[in-house]
Amino acid sequence: MQAEEMWKVSQGEGVTVAVIDLGIDSTVPELKGRMIPGKSYTRGDENARDAGQHGTSMAALIAGSGADSGIQGLAPKSRILPLTINEDDLSMARGGSIPRAIDYALEKQAKVINISLATQLWENVPRGTQEAIHRAQRAGALVFAGSGNDGMESNATSYPAAIPGVIAIGATDKEGKPAKFSSSGDHLALAAPGAKILMRCKKNTTTCPSNGTSAATALVSASAALIWAKYPEWTNNQVLRALIQTAGRPGATADDPPNTRIGYGAVRPRLVLEGKADPGDPDKHPTFSKYYASLDAKSPQPEASSQLSSPGSDASAGSESASDTSSGTATGNSGDDSNSTPLLIGGGLAATALLVGGGVYLHTRRRSHGNRL
Repeated sequence: MQAEEMWKVSQGEGVTVAVIDLGIDSTVPELKGRMIPGKSYTRGDENARDAGQHGTSMAALIAGSGADSGIQGLAPKSRILPLTINEDDLSMARGGSIPRAIDYALEKQAKVINISLATQLWENVPRGTQEAIHRAQRAGALVFAGSGNDGMESNATSYPAAIPGVIAIGATDKEGKPAKFSSSGDHLALAAPGAKILMRCKKNTTTCPSNGTSAATALVSASAALIWAKYPEWTNNQVLRALIQTAGRPGATADDPPNTRIGYGAVRPRLVLEGKADPGDPDKHPTFSKYYASLDAKSPQPEASSQLSSPGSDASAGSESASDTSSGTATGNSGDDSNSTPLLIGGGLAATALLVGGGVYLHTRRRSHGNRL
């Protein structure tokens, strides 16, 4: 990704990224000065200050400074808005915490909302979540969610990644190929490195390598922050379109549709920062334009019920690729930023190693609970 070259142009300044997760430890060295006051939807403390290892890792991958050999984030001058939920809130829908967290993120003017959590039981997702995603789109934000880590087993569809309006993220391995564990489907839009990324572990005192689409989602969120800092006048549709246009897949051409493993490909924000993307229509969603057009037309049933249970429907990322994303840089291996190149963050040997090898892979599947990715 040639991050050090990107940082000469953008480091995510002025962009707030909301991280909806199980808590973030703001005391780790790399997150000092990187967070703004958040909110907890757990019982008790109103401030998000739970020492969750997963949420801490996501925040650090986005905005970590790399201090004291900590995690170096891809958008180190962006700001993290921590929004804490209980693990049960994802699948058991207690109190509708996720919709409330999304609305709070919008209230605080977060441009990017990162959800590295998932459930495979759509019927347990709060019904208000879909409406909250619609509000985020209308407010000009982007919502990214991991596709899940079930690719080597049932490959079951995970939510909220498969909800219309959410940008589903898959993971690539160290060679830039689709990671075997990464859940696939027609709803996948983009991908990023997610194999053997070092995360915070053992009460956040050290790091350990893991795999998961969680890390990939955080890196895509950080990529969006880099682009928005450079082009603050762009809409959410334009930022997403630029990410899609410049994404890389080995052997792909501009006319190839997204595939079910990594969507349009792995993000390459450097190409966007170099001006190699055409942001296009500010008001047209690059992957859900028909779906949102049906909502704007005030259709009684804008195909929502079928789309929610069938991610391969017309609302999915692969349904509108030809007309919406073909302009500008081709999806494929154009330029020297091949998707086969591992993520190299730079900023010192320790910081580089942290992002070259690792990810979060919590694959304990429980039908009654949500999963961290």
